[in-house]
Amino acid sequence: NVSETAEEKESDTEETVVTEETAATEETVVTEETAATEETVVKEEAAAESVASTQSTGGYSSPFATTYPYTTPDNIDDNIFMDSLIYTGYNIEKHIADGMMWEYLLAAKKRDRGWLSNITYNGGSTGYETTEEGLPDISFFEKNGLVCASYVTYVYFNYLPNVAGVDTSELTKPEKSYSANDWYIAAKDWVEQGLSETIDFDAALKGGFIKFDPEEEIPIGSIIAFCDSRNKSDYCSHVVIYAGYKNGYHWVYHVGNENGPEFCSVERMHFGPDPQWPICIITPPDVVLDAME
Repeated sequence: NVSETAEEKESDTEETVVTEETAATEETVVTEETAATEETVVKEEAAAESVASTQSTGGYSSPFATTYPYTTPDNIDDNIFMDSLIYTGYNIEKHIADGMMWEYLLAAKKRDRGWLSNITYNGGSTGYETTEEGLPDISFFEKNGLVCASYVTYVYFNYLPNVAGVDTSELTKPEKSYSANDWYIAAKDWVEQGLSETIDFDAALKGGFIKFDPEEEIPIGSIIAFCDSRNKSDYCSHVVIYAGYKNGYHWVYHVGNENGPEFCSVERMHFGPDPQWPICIITPPDVVLDAME
C-alpha cells in the first residue's frame, strides 16, 4: 500500500526512495525471521538431545531446562550438605557409577538401585541423637527413621557441628525438631536476627510441574519451606535443604517418603498424593556460608 500511494502521488525520485526503503525493510524482516527461526531450531534440537540423553538412562527430564539464568554452583558435587547425605549411608559412588547423577528418577525406582541408606521415613528420631563419641547416631536413625524436619535438624544441629566442625549453636532451633512448621519459624528468626536472608521467587504450575523462578542464585544449604498445595497458606508442611541447580532441576536434599534421605527437586514437588508448594527460601547463616568457601 505504501509503494502504491507513492506511485500515485509522489515523484519518480521519491518513489524510488520508498521502494528502496521497503526492500530494505523486507530484507531486514526476512533476516530477523530467519535468525529467529534458526535460533529456535537450535534450541529445540538441543532440548531434544538433552531429553533423549536423559531418557536413555531412565531419568525424567525437566521441561524448564533453559529457563534458569544462573550457572550451576561450582561446589554442587562437593560440599558439606552433600557430605551430610553421604554420612547417612547414601551410596553416592554407586549413584555416580550408574550414570544417573543429577538426573531425576522416580522415588519408587531408587531402592533397587542400591543408592539409598537404611534410614526410612518414620518419626521416631529427633535428629539430635548422637553416639557416645558425640557423632550422629546413624544406627538410631536406621531403627527409628527420620522425617523431613528431623533430617534438617540432623544436618544443621548434628552433622554440621559434630562432624563438619561448624558451630551452629547460636542459631535458633525449632521448638519441635520433627515439625516442618517449627523449622520454618526458626529459620525465619535467622532472618530477623540478620543471620540469613530470604530470596524472592515466582512459581507457577505447568503441566503438573512447578515452574520455579528465583530472583537470584540460591546458595546450597538454603532452607526451602513448602505448604500443602491443596490449601495454600503460610503454614509449612514440608522442609528441605537446597542442593543446587543442574539439568533443569532445582535439586534438594529431603526426606519425603519411605526412601529416607534422598535427592528430589522443587519442580516435581506437586506430584504425588500430597502435593507441595514453595512458600519461602531462606539462605544459610553466614557461619555456614563461610564454612563452605
